[in-house]
Amino acid sequence: DVGTSAAGSATVTARRDHVHAGGLPGAKAWCSITSAGALESPDLGIASVGDDGTGDRDINYTTAFANATYTIASAVIGEPSGGVVTLQFRSRTTADVHLVIKKPDNTATDVASSQAFFGTQ
Repeated sequence: DVGTSAAGSATVTARRDHVHAGGLPGAKAWCSITSAGALESPDLGIASVGDDGTGDRDINYTTAFANATYTIASAVIGEPSGGVVTLQFRSRTTADVHLVIKKPDNTATDVASSQAFFGTQ
């Protein structure tokens, strides 16, 4: 039990049914990257972002993850030219992840994006 309080003649007891892996819930790292490949401020747990070319980013963590099976949530910021892009995460390691952004015709493109990383560090 987390805590108990009385509400009139009824007793309400709060419960915690789920404990997140790695302790406290929430992202261990997050960032926004400009269309030019620069890391926007603020960020959390990101050491640097490498701009390896058009639509090609290398995101480096301040603290490594315990294993390479962490979860990544990502979104494009704004509307990219052509309307649709695919964000592909490649070469995911405990220390970094490689992000490639492509148009439907499979050509690389630069768009702003946000990422959040969840897992045990």
